[in-house]
Amino acid sequence: MLATIETYLPSSAEKVWEALLRRDTFLYVTSGMLGFRGRERWPDVFHQGMEIETRLVFWHLIPGWKHTLRIVWVDKESKELVSEESGGPVQKWNHGIRLEREAAQKCNYITSDMPHIIVRGELLERDDRWLHFRADVRGPEGLRLARSKATHWIIDDSQD
Repeated sequence: MLATIETYLPSSAEKVWEALLRRDTFLYVTSGMLGFRGRERWPDVFHQGMEIETRLVFWHLIPGWKHTLRIVWVDKESKELVSEESGGPVQKWNHGIRLEREAAQKCNYITSDMPHIIVRGELLERDDRWLHFRADVRGPEGLRLARSKATHWIIDDSQD
């Protein structure tokens, strides 16, 4: 199954693109649930052909499995990034991210013509060390399958 995730960001595509390629952005976004062993040895900026082998640490406490992240393709002109990930119970976990310029920025995970679900997420608010999100999950025909809310705890806000 494939998932399409759309997020609207109140920023220019150029600023979002620069942030998307940075190690510190990746670590910030994943910080609520995941830690990574050896992250200090990762390059500051992700680039095509880069491969990272790490061990996941769930909630920064529980050691997980070995995990590999490989950046397959980076295209600055079309603002697209494609990665392949593997490790643990998920044999293959691939991502494609494309930024589209609109009145508000729209970030789409790239999918093919295969049947897929669409997840549209929205940041509702940030207060102190918490981010509050809302998401709708829809099938290919647009029928809503689920609605959820999530709260993400910011472990390290030194990136502000």
